Amino acid sequence: MRVYFLAERPAALFVGGAYFGRADSFARSAEVALTDGLLLSFVPSGDFLPLQFTLGEDTLFSPPRGISLYRAENLLAVRAHGFLHADPALRVIWQTQLGGARLTLFRQGALQLTVQTQAGFRIAELPDYLQDCTAAVQPHGFLLQGERGFCDLSPEGEMRILSEGRVLKAEETLRAEVPLGGCLGHTALCEWKEGKLLSCTLRAKRQAEGRSIALALLESARIGADCTPFLHPSLRGKAGELLAFLGSFEDVFLPKEADTVGIVCRLRERVYALRSFRVELRDGLVSNLIPA
Repeated sequence: MRVYFLAERPAALFVGGAYFGRADSFARSAEVALTDGLLLSFVPSGDFLPLQFTLGEDTLFSPPRGISLYRAENLLAVRAHGFLHADPALRVIWQTQLGGARLTLFRQGALQLTVQTQAGFRIAELPDYLQDCTAAVQPHGFLLQGERGFCDLSPEGEMRILSEGRVLKAEETLRAEVPLGGCLGHTALCEWKEGKLLSCTLRAKRQAEGRSIALALLESARIGADCTPFLHPSLRGKAGELLAFLGSFEDVFLPKEADTVGIVCRLRERVYALRSFRVELRDGLVSNLIPA
């Protein structure tokens, strides 16, 4: 099986104990037999702990924390992420009392938040992009806001929204511009109330053309935005059927094949399936998507 290796931050990659090269956002690959198990080690630069696990038939369905697997026919991508800081000491970043609750942001390996209210005590792990965040009360809970992302919490401290992006308005509703994971650089303008999505609109960074039209169509479908501008008129009346055909998915990507696009579907915790579709265009718009 062809296995690709990626890492959230630059790391030295060891395969079977031997140095294989540098792992980062550009995939390296090798032909691997998974029946015997293969020891993989990602050793990041800087003050972070390495990630190490044995890749085999058992871990294909239950990878450890910090490892996500992306599966397709005769292909597997292994992505290392969420590296823990090497210093195990507990370090409080801030603690504040807001709206009858005590919020504490601290680091102990991972960045974590505790929320103590009359309803109880909650603790959650946060991504590193919220290390510089501040906390504020909003009409229906609390808002953590950093330079690169935000987190919406219920009055009881339950995490309702966690996302990269920038908050544009935090009043009765929360409005934010959120980056999409695809390669087109698109963003989405989204609005929520009490954690429930009210609306979402795709914002194109540049004019989509060719198969990027299909990628924009998929991105719109994923976030619940209007996808009809990317559909040929003959298909616009069947937009609802298209969404049912695609099912639920979490990201989009461009395969190597020139006339295809792909979606990332969650199978279980940290395990994903890659599905590809061949694109047919008519008059510069999507007229058909055929499973590849």
